[in-house]
Formats: sequence, C-alpha cells, structure tokens
Amino acid sequence: MIRHFTASALILADDHVLLLDSAKGMGWIYPGGHVEPGEDIAQAAIREVREEVGLEIELIAERRFSHPKIEEVLLPFTIMDVPVRDRKIGPHRHLDAVYAARPLTTNIALDTAEAHRYRWVPVDDVALLPVPAELPGLVTAVAGYAASITS
Repeated sequence: MIRHFTASALILADDHVLLLDSAKGMGWIYPGGHVEPGEDIAQAAIREVREEVGLEIELIAERRFSHPKIEEVLLPFTIMDVPVRDRKIGPHRHLDAVYAARPLTTNIALDTAEAHRYRWVPVDDVALLPVPAELPGLVTAVAGYAASITS
C-alpha cells in the first residue's frame, strides 16, 4: 500500500483548538499536509499551518537531547498511521506527525481550497462536531500534554 509522510498541528489557545471545515469532505479537521522534499517534519507542520490558515505557530514539544554538532528535530506528540481515500490516488495511508502548537499571530487567512471555514472550538466540545472518530480523544490528549509541559 502507498504511504505518504505528512505533518500537522493541533493549535491550542485558551482551552480551544483551531479546526477547519475540510473542503475535501472530511468534516472538521486540523491543518496539515504532505512533507516536501528537503523538509523535516517540524518544518512541514509549520509550513502547512502557514499555507492553510496564515498563522505563525510555535511547536510545543519536549527537548529530549541536544548536542552542539547536531540539529534537533522536535518530536511530534504522536505519529499516526491513517487510512486515506483520495479521488486521484485512491486508497492509501498517511504517516502523520501530529504536533501540539500555539499561535504566535492572530490573523487567519484561510486557504479556501483546503477549508470552507474555521472555528476555535472548546477542547471539550470537539466531539459535538462531525469529526474523524479519533479526533476528540487526540485533542484531549494533546491539550493535556501541552498543559503539562508549558505550566
């Protein structure tokens, strides 16, 4: 089966998460997309957010190792193996590096090819929207993680 590497970010602010009403019919999702040649997964997550919603973000991640002779790539919260259906490619899988993030800017410039609209949703209300089955639990877990390392 075909697998693509992707990176995404759950952007958290004031107990809310930024969700997008997908233009591809996937319900409410978070920004993310394919890792481009030459990018690491952290760079891809930051770029995808900038392209899809116009925000600059800071990734929330523990630094687990550093050394002056290497460059560290921030670890994502999780990496999910997600089944995807696409009209052009057909069934395939995304290996998605999911980051926790906070916005550094506030003006949203939505890419309407990616989403019809956006909404800041209270973390506890994600399950009330038409979302992928795993999203409410993922958002709750990411919010808890972000709170634990930023407090």
